[in-house]
Amino acid sequence: MCGYSLESMVADDKIVVTTLIENGKNPGQCKVLVMGITFKEDVADIRNSKVVDMVKELMSYSLNVHVVDPWASANEVAHEYSMGLLDAPSGKYDAIVVAVGHKEYKELSKQDLVDLSQNKVLLFDIKGVLNPKMGDFYWKL
Repeated sequence: MCGYSLESMVADDKIVVTTLIENGKNPGQCKVLVMGITFKEDVADIRNSKVVDMVKELMSYSLNVHVVDPWASANEVAHEYSMGLLDAPSGKYDAIVVAVGHKEYKELSKQDLVDLSQNKVLLFDIKGVLNPKMGDFYWKL
């Protein structure tokens, strides 16, 4: 599946927020990394990306959301969606959402993800690109 349905993305938003709360985290104090914003894996096309809807929904819960994507243009994302795109993750995160199955994300190790994590991180793999043996923080959606 190359794109996302809006229904599945909204459900994923609620799962992320609910899981943060169930793990004793206050959403207003959480920092979430969303990896990927393009329409599909390994392309630069951001048109019709449903990830934008997910990011906006996560922000509506007062989450501090950072978005990275090695394929997308920060200028295009800002112009199309009035949203910032970081060159690289910044700091430690309470939750990581892998939203697009870019090859760069498939190559991540458990240690790479742990290094991005704040205490106990929650990893949500929407596209199922990471190894499910990543540990107890792995959630495949």
